Amino acid sequence: MKTKTVTFNMPVDLHWQLRVLVGPMHMSQFVCGAVREKISEAKKKLRYSYMKAEKDRKRTAAIHEWNITEGENWQ
Repeated sequence: MKTKTVTFNMPVDLHWQLRVLVGPMHMSQFVCGAVREKISEAKKKLRYSYMKAEKDRKRTAAIHEWNITEGENWQ
């Protein structure tokens, strides 16, 4: 797997806990796993929001009304 070195800030106490609980040799793996989990949750929420929005009749009607503006010759 191709990797990228990144630099980011974290509170000192959080870094200390991470270092003690996970160990300095496994911190990257732990952080990557945590980020993957959070991204997965965010994607699920976004997917749910899109599905909910598709069922909104007022939103769908408004989109339909504005579709005319997508052409080049609308006035």
